[in-house]
Amino acid sequence: MIAHERPRVSSRARLAIMVSSLMVVASCGIVGGGGDADPDSQDGSEVVGIPEPSADTAAGGDPTATSDVSAGEPVRQGIADAEDGVLVWVHHQEPPDLHYDDPENRTNVASWVREGLLEGLFGVAADMTFYPELLAGEPTVTSNSNRTITITYQMREGLKWSDGEPLTADDVAYTHRIITEGCDKEPDGSTLDASNDGCLYDRFSRFGYDLVTSFEVTGETSFAVTMASFYPGWRHMYSHVFAEHAFGEGALDVNDNLRSWASGTSALPSSGPLSFVSWDRGSNIRLGRNDLYHGSQSPDATNQGSTADVNGVLIAFVRDVDTRVQLINSGQAHIIIEPLDPKLAQLSTSDQFELGVSPGPVFEHLAMNLLDPHLAKPEVREAIAYIVDKQAVVSRVYEPVVGQALAANGLGNMYWMANHPAYVNHQTKYDGYQPVPASNLLSQANYTRGTDGIWTHEQHGPLQLKLGTTTGDSFREAQLEIIASQLRDAGFAIDDNSAPGGLFYRDGPFAVDAIKASETGGSSGDRDLWDLAVFPWTSGPWPGGLSGIFRSRSGANPYGMDEPQFNVKSTDCDQMTSDTQRNECYNELDTFVTTVGAGDASLVVIPLTQRPLFAGFNSSVLATGAITPGFTEGGPLVNVVDYQFS
Repeated sequence: MIAHERPRVSSRARLAIMVSSLMVVASCGIVGGGGDADPDSQDGSEVVGIPEPSADTAAGGDPTATSDVSAGEPVRQGIADAEDGVLVWVHHQEPPDLHYDDPENRTNVASWVREGLLEGLFGVAADMTFYPELLAGEPTVTSNSNRTITITYQMREGLKWSDGEPLTADDVAYTHRIITEGCDKEPDGSTLDASNDGCLYDRFSRFGYDLVTSFEVTGETSFAVTMASFYPGWRHMYSHVFAEHAFGEGALDVNDNLRSWASGTSALPSSGPLSFVSWDRGSNIRLGRNDLYHGSQSPDATNQGSTADVNGVLIAFVRDVDTRVQLINSGQAHIIIEPLDPKLAQLSTSDQFELGVSPGPVFEHLAMNLLDPHLAKPEVREAIAYIVDKQAVVSRVYEPVVGQALAANGLGNMYWMANHPAYVNHQTKYDGYQPVPASNLLSQANYTRGTDGIWTHEQHGPLQLKLGTTTGDSFREAQLEIIASQLRDAGFAIDDNSAPGGLFYRDGPFAVDAIKASETGGSSGDRDLWDLAVFPWTSGPWPGGLSGIFRSRSGANPYGMDEPQFNVKSTDCDQMTSDTQRNECYNELDTFVTTVGAGDASLVVIPLTQRPLFAGFNSSVLATGAITPGFTEGGPLVNVVDYQFS
């Protein structure tokens, strides 16, 4: 059997893990790249599409990180008297440990701290494109005669760990060995599947690594990886490289050492701009400057060299949002990055605060259930697209807090975000609130508008639809209210079926019976659990994973979309080794889900807008800030060498 075509064990389970990851990431308001990312969640659930409230969203942070606001000066919890030249980052949540790969500890702050300590083969820029980080340039991708893929890498010369030891290809090979240690294997040498059967290193998934059949070190700074088939997210692999001489003999040792960021009595060495100093539990983490840092190759970095004005970083954990705002305003804390909160508008309107919001891969969208008899009609779906005014969502919900950081006309693509070079807005024709073309479409579909203002179909009755979302998130609820009001004004009868957190997903779009109905065209399961829903997804630097949520009978498609042309083409897109061709192919796939006419089941979603983090710095203390990418492999420490004190 050809390796490329070999049957994959638990392919449905593989997709389930991927979609669960995408959903959990998005529900928490932040993301990383690709299907691996699961920031701000400590949930290890593998239930398809079911997010769990994280400490961030459910409890406001780690309950051990207490703080209070007293009269006069705010409490300086965790800040102590920071030394001159030390950048103070105030954050709401203390991580359990720094082993971010562990599915029990996937908090944003754990990842962001690691981003300052460890680098990988590629970094991710603010526009969500990859750039060579430890690599000298782009690797070479070769399609072999047996339909396997070989990727040849060349690392930068002269790389060193913070303890002075060389950083070489052997370290990357060691990292691969640790990630795959103990994992079940197929006869061709690749990992059994993307699940973690037998694996010893704690990791949420092994997408990409499960396809590797050989890893060959060909020189001190060169190596080659052969894969059983092409993986479109290959640049996302080896996003952190471990030091073979220091991180541990085996995967279990590495697990333990990452949690304490130490091996024995010594801190683990760094390859990033910072090095680990200490962790005062319940208070702060201290990082020092890595004087052996090799310099950044990020297109976002102004200072490409190894020198920095910042001598170190103190991360102070303060749970109360009002206290964090006061600490930033007083200049006792310098930078902040966290999920959106209406109270943060106090900072965004301050003259001594500079917003550094970078739209990330988490985006909100309006989903439509094609199994509803009204929504089964493309005219009704397109009428909704004409009615929903994304500009109103952006200007009324997000701009008061993040300014004009988002595309004013919202999002018009499910595969690419508005700040990605490959982005094309496929829904520009629907911009604004357009009730006239919407009315014309409904009339064409044999609807008449009664004296009560509601459209009615002669066979299917009043145009009455359930519209729901996850409650407890003021921004998402505000989006829902705007959309519901627009639809009601246009003659739709809208019922609210929102529910708190994961209950909305479990009882609605991702209920077992809802997925079963979607997979069978409604012949089994329950097609009536939801009609319209506002909820988030996450895209990433490589978006191919999103195809699974639209493929028929994938086990993860809640929309009832069954489009054979899409199924075939999405598989073809994922196997294109050319970035340019694959990007174009994904944009063509997007037309199936965001426009009419691409297929019989086209136009199933209305992307609304990206969901940014809130980030920025006190401009009276810092003369120069740094670009803070708003996703997992981003945060405030990636470009820390760009911060300069006044």
